[in-house]
Amino acid sequence: MVVFAAETITDPANRTHAKVHELFFVFRGRGMIYAIGNDSKRKKATPAGVGTCPHCSSVMVPKCGDINIWHWAHKSTKGCDAWRESETDWHRQWKSIVPSERAEVTISNFGQRHRADIITSKGVVVELQHSAISTADIAEREAFYGDMIWVFDISDCLQKRWIGNYGGVDYFDNRFQLHNKGNYYTFRWKHPRKHIAYTTKPTFLDFGDINIFRLRRMYPDAPCGGWGNLLRRYKFIERLKAA
Repeated sequence: MVVFAAETITDPANRTHAKVHELFFVFRGRGMIYAIGNDSKRKKATPAGVGTCPHCSSVMVPKCGDINIWHWAHKSTKGCDAWRESETDWHRQWKSIVPSERAEVTISNFGQRHRADIITSKGVVVELQHSAISTADIAEREAFYGDMIWVFDISDCLQKRWIGNYGGVDYFDNRFQLHNKGNYYTFRWKHPRKHIAYTTKPTFLDFGDINIFRLRRMYPDAPCGGWGNLLRRYKFIERLKAA
């Protein structure tokens, strides 16, 4: 198992001074970064591009507009991966971090085939999850992939602006509130995504800013809370690339 150690951040105000390359901006969209071209090689979408799905071999259509990242979309999703979710630019930004051969990789196991979002050079699967997922599906994916980590997009649960620290509590104008305990953080989560509490593999929460939250424990019953560590996004990305 590749370990993504947490970096303690003692000054949450730094979250408002992100470098551009440390940020991810989320836009809605569907599709995949790569398709198989006529030369049998993986290729990114271009306006006149022709390709097929690396997983199901169905026809892919290039989507090259002015708002979303250029990507491929299935002409028909019938017969493709049942675990597939509608993708956003959030997914594609993460996948673009690694070499093309390590993104959207089909894995065969237990007589099944599924497409992993990212797989590291050491075989660790990185499962990117934006939408809701059942606890049964969480257990099924963990059993299938084995050595894996989760990255959940919870950017819509909080805004990117830190309000202030009062009486040792970091306040944010959002549903997800962090409490700085020195070398770790506790949190309270209004209207939480309770399914996240049922992961058993290393789990990370993407705030959509310069930090990633390494979830150590989450208690789904009201009032929902838990604890974990903050680490810089660029540090997490460095470890992901090196893994």
